[in-house]
Amino acid sequence: MANESFLRREAGVLTFDELTDEQKTACQSAEALLVEMLQSNETVDAPQPHFLPRIDTTRTNRVLLLDGSRGSGKTALLVTLLDHWRRPHNEAQTQPAKKRKPGFRDNPQGRIVPVALLDLHPLPRSINLLLHVVGRFVRVVEWIEGDIQENKEPAWLSTADERESHKRWRSLMSAVAAGWDSNVKRYTAQMDLSAYTEELEVAERERLNLVDTFSAFIDALVEDFSRKKNLARDARPLFVLGIDDADMDPEYSIELLNTVRMLWHPRVAFVLTGDSELFCEMMRVHCLRATTVPGANNDLQSRMPSLAKDIYDKIIPPGHRCELRPIPPGRRLTVNNADLEQRFKKIAVTNGQTLDWYFRYQPQLCEALPDRLRPILDLAAQMNKEIETLDPCATKQNLASRVVRIIWDQALKRGDRRTRLDDSIQVDEESGSLHINLAGDPMAVSAITRAVGRSAVGPRLLLSVLEVHRFTASFNADERKPDEPLPAAITAALMLAANVGFDQDRSDLDNRYTGEKTGYEPFFVVSEFRSRRLAYPLKFPWPLPAGYALPFYAGFSCRWKAVIEPFKQANELAAMTPDNIETLAKHFLQFAITLFRPRNDPHFVSPGIEYQNLADRVVELIANGDERSSVWAAQRAGLLAAPEFGLPAAAANKWLAAIAKALPPARYNDWIDSLYRERRARLDRTVQPELIFHEIDENFANHHWARLIERKEPTITSGGKKKASKSVKPDTASE
Repeated sequence: MANESFLRREAGVLTFDELTDEQKTACQSAEALLVEMLQSNETVDAPQPHFLPRIDTTRTNRVLLLDGSRGSGKTALLVTLLDHWRRPHNEAQTQPAKKRKPGFRDNPQGRIVPVALLDLHPLPRSINLLLHVVGRFVRVVEWIEGDIQENKEPAWLSTADERESHKRWRSLMSAVAAGWDSNVKRYTAQMDLSAYTEELEVAERERLNLVDTFSAFIDALVEDFSRKKNLARDARPLFVLGIDDADMDPEYSIELLNTVRMLWHPRVAFVLTGDSELFCEMMRVHCLRATTVPGANNDLQSRMPSLAKDIYDKIIPPGHRCELRPIPPGRRLTVNNADLEQRFKKIAVTNGQTLDWYFRYQPQLCEALPDRLRPILDLAAQMNKEIETLDPCATKQNLASRVVRIIWDQALKRGDRRTRLDDSIQVDEESGSLHINLAGDPMAVSAITRAVGRSAVGPRLLLSVLEVHRFTASFNADERKPDEPLPAAITAALMLAANVGFDQDRSDLDNRYTGEKTGYEPFFVVSEFRSRRLAYPLKFPWPLPAGYALPFYAGFSCRWKAVIEPFKQANELAAMTPDNIETLAKHFLQFAITLFRPRNDPHFVSPGIEYQNLADRVVELIANGDERSSVWAAQRAGLLAAPEFGLPAAAANKWLAAIAKALPPARYNDWIDSLYRERRARLDRTVQPELIFHEIDENFANHHWARLIERKEPTITSGGKKKASKSVKPDTASE
């Protein structure tokens, strides 16, 4: 990256391997259409006498569109195709260069003849578009007669040895100038009546003859070209005109569509680049303007959108639109010439972690990246510039933060830009860390999850390990009228910022209470207990704190996926061992504690996954954490040891003992009471919680929960197994 240029590369010729998959698909569709046109044996009807109507026996459309939004790579594909088709004719190239480029279809005998590449966008207002288009053929006429030579007479003047195509060209120019010049009426209005009438008659006659004159010219051009290239009569050429940015000029785009439809000939094809949605919108506006007059019928105007689509479908049929679809999220990291993945690997977030790590374990983050080729290349260039111009004294996290901010800004432009989000992500100039400020209303978060492992962990108890496939988020200004979900790009960019921020020193991630999430969402691990008393299973998601917004869940999800990935690869989640479940539980607790850390504490060290280390942090949160973290630590962290959550008895008992050991004696009974109440809050009273928990405790008598929290003394059955005794209220029980 150090030697890369800051200069932006414009659309240029690419090899087939350099094309994106979307460009390759469109390329193959365009080549298939062009080859079919080339092999067609259609002819132009020439009735005699000439006043009879021209009726072509077979007439197929000769217009195709490289169809895509801005920056999708249409122009690069067009110039690549034109370069491939011109190779057999390019005498300036060496002989080996004329061979077919690998991956592209062959151009037999050079019969596909690219005539010109027009760009509609920069045309001046005064230009005659029809003349501008058909005028491209004059170069072919000049080549047939011996190429452009110094002091050669202009093509519109007759010469003694001119070819038939030259004669027909002059007739065509006369017809275009007389019948389609936009200034005819202004010129003729200054003449006397007789001259004015004569000029209008000539203009109208030429206009009526224009289509026939164009057909006669192309017929002659085909004959003269075939003769010079020694082509057989059954191997006629197909002349191709490329027109770039055909949708970029509202004043000329509709006229262009009408022009290419009018200039039909079986040996002429037009290859346009543009966006069908934009074409249809311009056609709709054009139709509405034509009917927006005083007294216009409202019903007629309401039919204009449908009429506009019908007109467009006739000019460029759906089957002739070679679509360049948006680049799927999974391929945006590795697009040719940009290779964002390799660039992310060189951007450190922490000493041992680079930016690509987050994309690896949370594929949804790829939706934050642009979905078109040009913006992806622009992002790569911006990253390169940031790397090259970074102050040597800046911290490592400064570069990562600035790249995240660039991605955020691009996502806002692509998505539905919302005022409340414009400044939501900032880079602190001093520390280089990210600051996230989601000002405004509470954020609702939902997730699509999938089970990656399910295992029976006890009598009538099933444990499911989940991973989040994708998150959606929205701001709920009014619960009765929730906002539309945030655009996918903005959601993913916010998730990326949160993930990076969680690993940075002195970041500020706006963990304000939202009131939306209970903390018992089934996002990561869920156990299911099938009670004999109920017809449906009772579900117990592993507990997290209440009220966190998307950044918290995104950060947790990414780290959770990194933990379960080795188990997935080893296929150890289908039948989980007690050790595996215990490892997952320790990491679950570690992430919950880590994401609660004080954001302004640069000396914070993540706790290890040993129970006593985790318990010490839980007790610290009970005493000094904010409201959410304190409530979770007091009421929910220890709840994970309840039998219904699926931990092995040995692991659950060790976790309860570790917290009990870390607690000051004065807080012990309060902690017991908190767990007792929280457990019952998980069940609706209609299911008779006391009976359900009694059934659970009977099935899991090796857990110390019943004795420590429920205050039940275990008894021994006649079979020698432990059995829980009758429940005793915690406020009257002794330890």
